[in-house]
Amino acid sequence: MIGNEAVVQKSKTWKHVNTYLQCPQLGDLLNAWISAVERYTSQFPDNPWSYNERAILSTLAGAAWTMDGWVAMEEFATSKRLRKLEPGVDHGDKLRNGRCDLFVSSPEASFVFEAKQANQPIGARSDGYSYAYKAMGAAWEDIGDVQVGEADYRFAATFVVPMIPLGEIIPEGGTLGDICAKKVEGFLKPWLEKTMGCLGKGAKHQDFAFIFPNLGNTDYVMRGRHYPGVVLVLKERRRATSRSAA
Repeated sequence: MIGNEAVVQKSKTWKHVNTYLQCPQLGDLLNAWISAVERYTSQFPDNPWSYNERAILSTLAGAAWTMDGWVAMEEFATSKRLRKLEPGVDHGDKLRNGRCDLFVSSPEASFVFEAKQANQPIGARSDGYSYAYKAMGAAWEDIGDVQVGEADYRFAATFVVPMIPLGEIIPEGGTLGDICAKKVEGFLKPWLEKTMGCLGKGAKHQDFAFIFPNLGNTDYVMRGRHYPGVVLVLKERRRATSRSAA
């Protein structure tokens, strides 16, 4: 569902897709990704964001294959720009061998992604952004090394997984391990709006998707924290990285 207002559904699964880029295929991919995550969480008691970057990225690749005429390829070999510059060395068009995280193509458009995952604390004693912004910056640097001709669109993709201490979301009269869905939502809403830019007026200018299945689900607990879902933030890199001479 593409739009500017996110809705907490009756099923207590909170999901939303927004595409600022005038490319309907991107919206198709993000909606298919939401469906893929829902399919996984409906079949297993765990979730794909509790593992690592490669695991959650595989859901985006898998989502592409569910659509007619779409293809995807992970970890493919390609040429990238040299990251480290040396004095006295011509670096204008120097390339190195490397790998790109994901290539996705529809009949109308193609995309390349460099991805990172950040597990971001959002509790009362957390800043809510340190790990997320660091991961976004790393993904942005990586996609800048990918050549423009690899696809029609290049994206830095950051999967941000919020973490909330269990002690801050205990329901009234509950014990540690019980989760109040309203308290989880109370942490998520301001974080999504003020820190991630995925709610409110600024959201319409972003490319993103998020899903929080079954708010308050006690299956999504590890090491004293609740991991309610995942946010995928996309930043398009429209031209090659320019670098000053050493």
